[in-house]
Amino acid sequence: MEKKRKEIEDLDTDNSTITYKKFKSEFNSDSLDYRKLQKLSISLNLGGGGTKISIYNRIENYL
Repeated sequence: MEKKRKEIEDLDTDNSTITYKKFKSEFNSDSLDYRKLQKLSISLNLGGGGTKISIYNRIENYL
């Protein structure tokens, strides 16, 4: 659990709590690195496979 929290904090968020509003305002599918999206997806237990846009959409739908 601590490792997952650290990965989220490494994504330049102010804390480890991510909300839909925060995700939409701080994360852009065009400008965000694939690896950062993948780490976030894995830390939310959503899996890390797929294209960048599919991972982005998976996180968006989850939140």
